[in-house]
Amino acid sequence: MNELPYIECDPKGVNPRQDLCEKVPVRAYPTWVIDGQKYEGVMSLDRLAELSKFRFAMPAQAKP
Repeated sequence: MNELPYIECDPKGVNPRQDLCEKVPVRAYPTWVIDGQKYEGVMSLDRLAELSKFRFAMPAQAKP
C-alpha cells in the first residue's frame, strides 16, 4: 500500500515545509491539493477517495 503524500505546514511540526505551504497558499488545516485543485477543511474518506479517484480494494468473498 502506498502512503498518502503529506507536507507539514505548521512551523512547530516535524520537518515543516513552509515554503511549499506559502506557494499553494495554505490558509487552513487540513488543506488538500488533488490534481492541482485546492480543498480546505475536514473531508470524509469517501469524499477524498472520490476526488482522488481512489479505488478501494474489495476483499475476497469467503466461500461457504
